[in-house]
Amino acid sequence: MELSNALFAERKPLYTFYFDDNAPRGIYIHHEWLAYLYEHHGMARRWALWEWLQYMQGCNPAVPNVAAKLLPETERKPLDKPRSIFATVLNEAPAGSNLTRCIYTRQPLDTDDFALDHFIPWSFVTHNQMWNLVPAPPAVNQEKLIQIPKLKYVERLSQFHSEFVEHARRLVSEDDWERYIKIPYVADLRLPSAEALQDPQELQQGYRRTVRPLLELAKSNGFPGDWSAA
Repeated sequence: MELSNALFAERKPLYTFYFDDNAPRGIYIHHEWLAYLYEHHGMARRWALWEWLQYMQGCNPAVPNVAAKLLPETERKPLDKPRSIFATVLNEAPAGSNLTRCIYTRQPLDTDDFALDHFIPWSFVTHNQMWNLVPAPPAVNQEKLIQIPKLKYVERLSQFHSEFVEHARRLVSEDDWERYIKIPYVADLRLPSAEALQDPQELQQGYRRTVRPLLELAKSNGFPGDWSAA
């Protein structure tokens, strides 16, 4: 404090303290720094936010996507692209496969009229990654909302996506495969390699390893749990 006061004019620190009756009463920003911050306010603010978010993520390692929770988007991103990819695969799915039935009710899916359900609620994960999406009848999606499904559905989810990935590999474009499936699935489900994505057992382990703890964490954060389809 004394050093910044003594060298304020010579070394031009960002700020110093001013005193009244030998007690600090406020902060005085150097006029040259004030001009710089005024001109580069946006860059300085982004740097401060980045450092704050890094600190908060370090303090909350078990909470996913801390940045999106502290600085939430005002609107969800549209699901047009994931819906298009799912529709492409569902329309080519063999009759009787897991892709043709709702994972919650086991009833047949209408490929012309389905909702995309966030298995882990969007308001908890704040993303639209396809590994966390699953086609469902609109009524089921509306019933579930932000509730946390029972753990038994994790197995069905992994089975659905195992078949989905197998068919998507040959049905979608290389760009869509890389951007929407390969990269996020491997990274988020902590798969050992891209090849593991097409290994049903590895993918199932990835879902157990990643999704189950997130469901429990969401419940501990107040999301209603143990939802089951009527």
